[in-house]
Amino acid sequence: METENTTMLTMPERSVGSYDRAAFRGSFLHRKLRHLGLFMAKSKAACVFRDENARRLSADAAAYEREASDLLLASSLTAEGSNEDVCRLVFRLRQQRLGNGIFQREYLRGGEPLGVTALDQSRFCETLWRRGTVVFYLSEPRFAPNFRRDAAQAAKEGKAIFALAFPNDPALPDEKTLQELVGTDATCLPLPESFGCADLARVPEHDALRRAVESGDAFFCGYGEDALLNARRLRLPAEITVLPQGMPAQALTGLFTRPGVCRLYVPQGFDPIPDVPLVRPTRRSWFQLVPLAEQYGESVYFRTADECAALDPGLFCNLYDDHLPPRREPDFVLCGDLPSSQRAHLRKKLDALTGVRCLSGAFDPERFDTHPPVYDASEQQNLILTDGVLIAPQTKTVVYPGGSEAVSPRAFFFDRRGSGAAIVSNFSYFFTGKLADAYDRLRLDRPREQLGGAAGHVDFRRCADENGQRRESFPLYRKACLAAKKGGGYTAFRFALGGGCVTLNGLPLRWETPNDLSRDVTVFTPMLSARDEDADAHTYRLPVGAGRLNFVFIGDRLLTARQGDVLLPPVGVVLSVTGAAAKDALTLLGESDTDGYFGVDNIGVSIRLDPPDGFTEDEWDALEWIYGGGLGLIDGADEVTRENFLQWCRTEGWLSPLSRQTQESAQHTLKRHPRTGVGVTEKGELFVLVFSGRSPQSLGADYIEMVQIARRLVPDIRTFINWDGGGSSVLGLLEGDRFAEISLPSPSDESIMGMARPINTMIVVEP
Repeated sequence: METENTTMLTMPERSVGSYDRAAFRGSFLHRKLRHLGLFMAKSKAACVFRDENARRLSADAAAYEREASDLLLASSLTAEGSNEDVCRLVFRLRQQRLGNGIFQREYLRGGEPLGVTALDQSRFCETLWRRGTVVFYLSEPRFAPNFRRDAAQAAKEGKAIFALAFPNDPALPDEKTLQELVGTDATCLPLPESFGCADLARVPEHDALRRAVESGDAFFCGYGEDALLNARRLRLPAEITVLPQGMPAQALTGLFTRPGVCRLYVPQGFDPIPDVPLVRPTRRSWFQLVPLAEQYGESVYFRTADECAALDPGLFCNLYDDHLPPRREPDFVLCGDLPSSQRAHLRKKLDALTGVRCLSGAFDPERFDTHPPVYDASEQQNLILTDGVLIAPQTKTVVYPGGSEAVSPRAFFFDRRGSGAAIVSNFSYFFTGKLADAYDRLRLDRPREQLGGAAGHVDFRRCADENGQRRESFPLYRKACLAAKKGGGYTAFRFALGGGCVTLNGLPLRWETPNDLSRDVTVFTPMLSARDEDADAHTYRLPVGAGRLNFVFIGDRLLTARQGDVLLPPVGVVLSVTGAAAKDALTLLGESDTDGYFGVDNIGVSIRLDPPDGFTEDEWDALEWIYGGGLGLIDGADEVTRENFLQWCRTEGWLSPLSRQTQESAQHTLKRHPRTGVGVTEKGELFVLVFSGRSPQSLGADYIEMVQIARRLVPDIRTFINWDGGGSSVLGLLEGDRFAEISLPSPSDESIMGMARPINTMIVVEP
């Protein structure tokens, strides 16, 4: 409803808050929030909440965060209203529990003003300072020195100074704090009931300010992310100084990989949010607007995104590239709508690479015929967008393991490559921090067996370390593996542990058969839990090795050793010894603690496994790298069907309770999600297919649909494996240090629609 004050600073049709959460319905972002230092992940049963600012400033933040989690779990505001409404709810609780003082003191700590290091529109902003009235809006303590400097300059020039105060919001400066920062020269206008959702239409009436706005003699000067999000559809132009760190601010500026301090110009009446919807691909951000405005002037703000792209197409080829200064794509031309032009251009680049053929289509899930994709769709399309590549056998392929932490492919390659082109896709499953936390909770009574952090790749891996030395871990179940041959070509197979040898500080411990207590040396694998398929995976524990000496391995790392039983890990194995082998190992280990655990930090480990069935020693050694843990979908003449699916999963071990402890979402269900599949043809070619999903443009695929589409795109398949999917699924083109998405990734905690999220393992094809 329009009020008397609406016409003072804002246009009548301006809504309160930046992003309407109802618009996120059906998207992964509907249950997520990363905004103004807050993080929320909500399900029907639980809510995870963090407040980074409160953690930084108060020792009492943990109790407040727990209470906020319960509050958000019960609140409908996480599904309706705006992002700022969620913040308002939390900030009110923050004020009640932590008070205002610690946050207000942050604004008064002093320091030097922050200089511009990223997007810089100083030329436009300086023209605003010719006006006689300035309205200051300070929303982050880091910019208090900038505010103090600029307010002093405004006073020196004799300007009328107004400053917006927030008496009820512990995160924003109140009237007393502002007066200390700016002195007595400013008129403070206390904004009622802000709490992270500052409604500029409710700025208290002030005749002099109204006259200045109506005469065109005023401008808005804001600092911080909240100021950026509020500088929309104002009746006066604005300059905003911001370091984008929350997802909305990063998306509006287009700065994701290396966000720096920006000085941005916002013309009167401009609203950037329709061009950056978060749940659909960005059409333009300040990353495109800044160079366009330099070249064509302020009018570009009021052109459509398509009109802006027609002025300078090269700026729009890769909308999530954030190199500074922006790099243009000189041969990119518009041929129809912008999203279709972008993908057609990138696919053309793929086809131009030696030994690479582009595979793509938008498939009807009923008949699996192709249809034209609708990239700018707002309503759900009944299509499965599929993007992929077929790669010649001699093409070099590298797997980059991310260790225990996921990494953005855009950030990973920002400074790491030369001028060549490569194809990048997400790859194998990894043990996330969330799963690692659950792992440790099941071992609260066994702290020496806890991980204390994410464990990285799940299942078998053999590759060279940074020194070129061969490193291998254990196959945990009987899941599918993909391997590259040293002489060229690729192969795939299932791998269940057979015999092998672990050497500990020169002591060899050889076993022949796993899970066999009759042997002095054996290895317990988590496939042993398949006998307990019906057990609750959330509470399942399987002690092994009672009365024996046991070594717990996670990947190729020796985690701990104990005289007595240990819990079988879902992401590792237990090497269990007795008899003479145990006596030799005990001599190596020395003294144990009172619970029978030994220190293992000084134990050197070497693992050497026997080849799986079907490989000679020479053939096994001729494999350059091997990664396991995928779900096989096609194996020669056999393939997954709706009738055999559960038995197929059971054979590979996916239904076992320990395997289910490695899955954030159940892998043994036929549901549509974004997926990534990698396979090998009869000629030894490698192919990668990414099935986009969780978006209006694409449904995602289930395993049966993956098989059907793969057979249409690659008729001579020998093997096909499903790898990590969901928000991780992405196919991209890397040129030098520039990464561009070819597929359409779904939103996640750390990414928006169409942008690759951080992933753990990448397969990189280097033609």
